[in-house]
Amino acid sequence: MLALCVLAMLFGQLVYEGGGRLFRGHYVNEDGFSPKINELAGTLQNHSSDYATGWELQQRPLVIRNAEEHASISELTALIGKKVDIEGEVPSAGISEMECSSIVISDVELPKKLSKLSVHGALAQSGSSWLLTPSPIAILPPDDLSLDKTWLGTQAAVGFGIAKSLPLKTKSIEKLSFQNFFASKPSSKAEEAGILTALVGSILVVGVTMLLAVPLGVAAGVWLEEYAKKNWMTALIEINIANLAGVPSIVWGLMALGIFVYFLDLGRSILTAGLTLGLLVLPIVIMATREAIRTIPSHIREASYACGATKWQTVRYHVIPYSMGGILTGTIIGLSRAIGETAPLITIGALTFVTSLPAFSWSNPFAWLNSGFTVMPIQIFGWVSRPQEDFRENAAAASIVLLILTLALNATAIYFRNQLRKKIKW
Repeated sequence: MLALCVLAMLFGQLVYEGGGRLFRGHYVNEDGFSPKINELAGTLQNHSSDYATGWELQQRPLVIRNAEEHASISELTALIGKKVDIEGEVPSAGISEMECSSIVISDVELPKKLSKLSVHGALAQSGSSWLLTPSPIAILPPDDLSLDKTWLGTQAAVGFGIAKSLPLKTKSIEKLSFQNFFASKPSSKAEEAGILTALVGSILVVGVTMLLAVPLGVAAGVWLEEYAKKNWMTALIEINIANLAGVPSIVWGLMALGIFVYFLDLGRSILTAGLTLGLLVLPIVIMATREAIRTIPSHIREASYACGATKWQTVRYHVIPYSMGGILTGTIIGLSRAIGETAPLITIGALTFVTSLPAFSWSNPFAWLNSGFTVMPIQIFGWVSRPQEDFRENAAAASIVLLILTLALNATAIYFRNQLRKKIKW
């Protein structure tokens, strides 16, 4: 009960700090670069008027911070729906909040000039937050850029020079694509950073770990319980397996650095990481397999032998199927430990900032095994070590994802165990 309370408190704190980041996205150019600070991001509209050439940019509403410090609530309420000029720290493209230093009612419907300190638009209130819907910005596309109806309603970034009056003569108009926290790669800007490379790296590393640890661990457990003779050699092996299960993970990392990286020259790759975590998880899988096999009553084996079955047939058709629930439970719990390991992967040279996915090729389907990588725990560690507050919000959001993955693995183990136990009829 105490453990559940601690887990609920931990999860609640993470949701409070980073839950919003999971569902907040940003817009990027098709070439992969986010809008620059001297660009405006919004939706392209077609509108004929006296001041424009038929094209304008409608920006999304901005959340105004500190509005109450510069006007009373009654004054702000009186301004709802009216055009105002708000000065302060104007956010860069893709950011929906700005700091307010002053707010005054505007005497015009459209902004007279563009400024890096002010935004013109209509004020609104949503709950306890104050919002500003910026007025449309009239744009004059360059001569070499033709806009047609396919651009209508699309997200775009408009690059502009220093313009004191409208219409705004643009340098470029780039269509934008939406990217969220899960589909974005690491970035030096917190609002643009995501967990794509870390999430893919974690999945691939755990996949290699599973391919190594599960077959070898289950086979070793079956051999020790069913085939190995009980003598001093097997007793020594059993003691060492139990000891290896308690070895600190950093020791496995040091061993992998010396053997896999330097001696076998496998490099600081996904393969090296999978082998390292595979060896770390292997004793856990072996012990789980042995414990599951020990729960099988001896009369099951005796009945099988009485019917003329061989040793292998008894193990193949009775012992392993009946113990599969416990084997799967121990194996998945071991893998859930592997997905959260950091120390051994840092020791073998995992990176904290990876902007490209592992190499995939049909001509060489295993090329990704030699790729550099990062994983979720290391990505979280990298963000926490940064001084900016926004990166800690990203770290909290990534922690939620990692915790959900771990809980999902444990829930999967419980589900399979219950389903397999239902099929056992003794």
